[in-house]
Amino acid sequence: MKIETLVYAASAIDCEGCIRLSKEKRRKTKRGYCYRPIVEVDNTNKKLVEFFQNNFGGWIFLKKKKKMNHKMLYQWMIDRSKASNLLKLVLPYLLLKRKQAKLMIAFQNKRKVGIHQTEIEKNRDDEDFEIMKSLNKRGID
Repeated sequence: MKIETLVYAASAIDCEGCIRLSKEKRRKTKRGYCYRPIVEVDNTNKKLVEFFQNNFGGWIFLKKKKKMNHKMLYQWMIDRSKASNLLKLVLPYLLLKRKQAKLMIAFQNKRKVGIHQTEIEKNRDDEDFEIMKSLNKRGID
């Protein structure tokens, strides 16, 4: 992949994107929830989200207008290992969301497919979720 593509993707993620751990209900788990790593980019220009889908896969969603005078909002999303793989590629070029990217890469690297987590691992996931939440908190520091 061209370096220009990775630099552009990193700048868009820094400015228009979100790197987060989504806490989702799961009845099949003992805890009743699990964490899903997500990278998303929202924009009113469809070309930006199409750029991400064409280069990195994922999905595009159309979000409803919150007010009549708002433009339609397009959302591109990628999750789990694909999100982590994308972040590994753009990490050297991220400025604003570098901490979130490193945390998500480390979080995803701990995943063991088909193996149940220990209580210590579950507690570590809960800590990672809280750290990510604080890194993404809005407002003044």
